[in-house]
Amino acid sequence: NGTYLFMEDVVVEIGNVSYELKALSYVKEVYGQCVEIYDVTTEFYKYINLVETDAIVTSSNGYSVNLGTGVMTIGETQRILFSDIEAMGVLQ
Repeated sequence: NGTYLFMEDVVVEIGNVSYELKALSYVKEVYGQCVEIYDVTTEFYKYINLVETDAIVTSSNGYSVNLGTGVMTIGETQRILFSDIEAMGVLQ
C-alpha cells in the first residue's frame, strides 16, 4: 500500500487510460487491487479496480514510478521507494 503526493504535474497511466494531475495531487495504490486518484486543482477523484495491469506515473520532470512495485525510474537508473525501512530487514 502506498500514497504518493506529487510536487509537479504528472500523468497516471492505468492500462490504456491516462489521467493528468496537477501539482500537489495524490495517487494511492492498494497493491494489486485498486488505485485512488485525486487532483487537488479540479477536485477530480476516481477509484479504479486494477485487473492485471500496472499503474505508472510519469512526471513532468522526467521520472516515472510503477506504483505496484514502488520502483522509480530516472533515465537508465532505477530505485526502489520504501516508506517503512524496517520492512526491509537486516542486510547480511
